[in-house]
This record gives sequence, structure tokens and C-alpha cells, in this order.
Amino acid sequence: MHMFKDTAGRAWLASLTVGSLKRARDLAGVDLAAVAGGEAFNKLAADPVLLCTALHAISRPEAEGAPVPTLEEFLAAMDGDTLAAATDALVGEVVGFFPKPIRERLLRAVAAAKERAEAEQAEALRRMDETLTASPGSSPAPQEGSTPGT
Repeated sequence: MHMFKDTAGRAWLASLTVGSLKRARDLAGVDLAAVAGGEAFNKLAADPVLLCTALHAISRPEAEGAPVPTLEEFLAAMDGDTLAAATDALVGEVVGFFPKPIRERLLRAVAAAKERAEAEQAEALRRMDETLTASPGSSPAPQEGSTPGT
């Protein structure tokens, strides 16, 4: 099980079992076991509400006997940093759910995806910095391979 905390300070345990897979499918409409082609992760990455709905379906409060907040309460206690930690917990659970040969491939795929995401984020930040430091009235230099005015 992987843990994350929401903005209200509640600790959550993400646990992927066949039962929680079914809950995620029923409540969020996403099949967390369909990771081979990346379709489940792509769908979740594109929609933070869907991602949180799936997380709520597979998670429970860490404190034994603690009341389970409603989906609305859970959503209200999720922000960008919290969602990043919860996403790591979800990915860890999905990878850990599968048998060793598949798990090893998934670990390599997750590592490659993280590297790509970090490179894309670094490039986006570099472009933002260029835009912010450009002199007033000038526009940033065109990107390689682009044509002016397009």
C-alpha cells in the first residue's frame, strides 16, 4: 500500500485489489488494469477530477475506523502538490498489482515516462523564462522548425 496526504492532513492508503479495480471502473469509468497501452494513464493524466475519483475509489483513510470522506470532501482536499503525491501512490499501486514479469516492464515504462515528463516540463519552464525576460514590445524568438506568423 502507498500513502499520501490530502490538504486537510488526512493520510490515505491507496490499495489496488480486484475489488478496488471494480470500484474505480464503476465510479470513475476507468480500468486501472488497462495500462499496457497507456490508455488508462493518459485518460487520468488529462482529467484531474477523473484521477481523484479513481483515487477515492481505491483509497481509504489510514486511521482505522476513521470515517471515509465523501468524494466531494476528497476533491475539496486535493491540490496540485497533493495530487502529484497521490498520483505517485496510484502509479505505485498499479505497477505493484501485476505479476513480476509485467511489473518489471511497467517499472521501465514509468521511469521512461517520468524522464519524458521532466524533459517536457524543463522545456516549458525554459520557454516561460524566455517569455518573461523578453524586452517589452518584443516577442520571443521563434521555435526551431516554426515559421514566423504561424
